Amino acid sequence: MKCVVLAFACSCLILPASAQQVVKELLHTPPKGDKLEARLATATIQPGAVGKWHTYPNHPVVYVAEGTLTVEFRGGEPKVYNAGQGFVEPINTVVRGTNRGQMPVKLVIFQLSPPEVPDATDAPSQ
Repeated sequence: MKCVVLAFACSCLILPASAQQVVKELLHTPPKGDKLEARLATATIQPGAVGKWHTYPNHPVVYVAEGTLTVEFRGGEPKVYNAGQGFVEPINTVVRGTNRGQMPVKLVIFQLSPPEVPDATDAPSQ
Protein backbone atom coordinates (compact mmCIF):
# COMPACT_ATOMS: atom_id res chain seq x y z
CA MET A 1 0.00 0.00 0.00
CA LYS A 2 2.81 2.42 0.83
CA CYS A 3 4.22 1.94 -2.69
CA VAL A 4 0.87 2.80 -4.30
CA VAL A 5 0.44 5.93 -2.19
CA LEU A 6 4.05 6.97 -2.78
CA ALA A 7 3.74 6.43 -6.54
CA PHE A 8 0.54 8.48 -6.65
CA ALA A 9 2.11 11.24 -4.57
CA CYS A 10 5.19 11.34 -6.81
CA SER A 11 3.07 11.51 -9.95
CA CYS A 12 1.36 14.57 -8.49
CA LEU A 13 4.73 16.28 -8.09
CA ILE A 14 5.55 16.06 -11.79
CA LEU A 15 2.44 17.75 -13.13
CA PRO A 16 2.91 19.95 -16.18
CA ALA A 17 3.40 23.65 -15.46
CA SER A 18 -0.11 24.34 -16.76
CA ALA A 19 -1.75 21.79 -14.42
CA GLN A 20 -3.95 23.17 -11.69
CA GLN A 21 -4.62 21.42 -8.39
CA VAL A 22 -8.36 21.11 -7.86
CA VAL A 23 -8.70 18.99 -4.71
CA LYS A 24 -6.32 18.59 -1.78
CA GLU A 25 -7.76 17.13 1.40
CA LEU A 26 -6.25 15.13 4.25
CA LEU A 27 -8.17 11.85 4.64
CA HIS A 28 -8.56 10.78 8.25
CA THR A 29 -9.80 7.37 7.12
CA PRO A 30 -7.66 6.28 4.14
CA PRO A 31 -8.39 2.98 2.39
CA LYS A 32 -6.83 -0.06 4.02
CA GLY A 33 -5.62 -3.27 2.44
CA ASP A 34 -2.55 -5.11 1.21
CA LYS A 35 -3.55 -4.31 -2.36
CA LEU A 36 -5.38 -1.22 -3.51
CA GLU A 37 -7.07 -0.79 -6.85
CA ALA A 38 -7.06 2.61 -8.56
CA ARG A 39 -10.47 3.25 -10.11
CA LEU A 40 -11.23 6.04 -12.53
CA ALA A 41 -14.74 6.45 -13.91
CA THR A 42 -16.86 8.97 -15.72
CA ALA A 43 -20.55 9.64 -15.20
CA THR A 44 -23.15 11.79 -16.92
CA ILE A 45 -26.26 12.98 -15.08
CA GLN A 46 -29.03 14.27 -17.30
CA PRO A 47 -31.01 17.44 -16.45
CA GLY A 48 -33.65 16.76 -13.81
CA ALA A 49 -32.16 13.39 -12.82
CA VAL A 50 -32.03 12.39 -9.16
CA GLY A 51 -29.64 9.61 -8.14
CA LYS A 52 -30.22 6.81 -5.66
CA TRP A 53 -29.32 7.26 -2.02
CA HIS A 54 -25.99 5.51 -1.41
CA THR A 55 -22.88 5.39 0.78
CA TYR A 56 -19.18 4.96 0.07
CA PRO A 57 -16.87 2.56 1.94
CA ASN A 58 -13.84 4.56 0.67
CA HIS A 59 -13.54 8.21 -0.34
CA PRO A 60 -14.12 8.94 -4.02
CA VAL A 61 -12.62 12.15 -5.38
CA VAL A 62 -15.04 13.79 -7.81
CA TYR A 63 -14.30 16.41 -10.47
CA VAL A 64 -17.17 18.25 -12.14
CA ALA A 65 -16.12 18.59 -15.79
CA GLU A 66 -19.37 20.17 -17.03
CA GLY A 67 -22.58 21.47 -15.49
CA THR A 68 -23.60 21.95 -11.87
CA LEU A 69 -23.96 19.04 -9.45
CA THR A 70 -26.01 19.16 -6.26
CA VAL A 71 -25.01 16.61 -3.63
CA GLU A 72 -27.78 15.95 -1.13
CA PHE A 73 -27.00 14.58 2.33
CA ARG A 74 -29.77 12.67 4.08
CA GLY A 75 -30.72 14.83 7.04
CA GLY A 76 -28.32 17.62 6.05
CA GLU A 77 -27.86 20.61 3.79
CA PRO A 78 -27.08 20.05 0.09
CA LYS A 79 -23.81 21.24 -1.45
CA VAL A 80 -23.49 22.61 -4.98
CA TYR A 81 -20.41 22.09 -7.17
CA ASN A 82 -19.88 23.84 -10.50
CA ALA A 83 -17.80 22.87 -13.53
CA GLY A 84 -14.10 23.04 -12.65
CA GLN A 85 -14.64 22.22 -8.98
CA GLY A 86 -13.75 19.00 -7.20
CA PHE A 87 -14.51 17.46 -3.83
CA VAL A 88 -13.99 14.37 -1.69
CA GLU A 89 -17.15 12.40 -0.92
CA PRO A 90 -17.54 11.42 2.74
CA ILE A 91 -17.56 7.75 3.73
CA ASN A 92 -20.39 6.04 5.58
CA THR A 93 -22.70 9.01 4.90
CA VAL A 94 -25.93 8.64 2.92
CA VAL A 95 -25.78 10.92 -0.15
CA ARG A 96 -27.20 11.28 -3.64
CA GLY A 97 -26.38 13.43 -6.64
CA THR A 98 -28.91 15.50 -8.52
CA ASN A 99 -28.85 17.68 -11.61
CA ARG A 100 -31.12 20.67 -11.08
CA GLY A 101 -29.72 22.44 -14.13
CA GLN A 102 -30.62 22.58 -17.82
CA MET A 103 -27.51 20.84 -19.18
CA PRO A 104 -25.95 17.42 -18.46
CA VAL A 105 -23.49 17.13 -15.59
CA LYS A 106 -20.29 15.30 -16.51
CA LEU A 107 -18.13 13.89 -13.72
CA VAL A 108 -14.73 12.24 -13.41
CA ILE A 109 -14.47 10.03 -10.31
CA PHE A 110 -11.25 8.61 -8.78
CA GLN A 111 -11.16 6.11 -5.93
CA LEU A 112 -8.54 3.90 -4.24
CA SER A 113 -10.04 0.76 -2.78
CA PRO A 114 -9.26 -2.89 -2.07
CA PRO A 115 -10.40 -4.96 -5.10
CA GLU A 116 -13.09 -6.80 -3.11
CA VAL A 117 -14.74 -3.60 -1.83
CA PRO A 118 -17.54 -2.09 -3.97
CA ASP A 119 -17.36 1.49 -5.23
CA ALA A 120 -20.62 2.35 -3.46
CA THR A 121 -23.49 0.67 -1.64
CA ASP A 122 -27.17 1.45 -2.13
CA ALA A 123 -28.90 2.87 0.95
CA PRO A 124 -32.58 2.41 1.83
CA SER A 125 -34.74 5.09 0.20
CA GLN A 126 -35.90 6.35 3.61
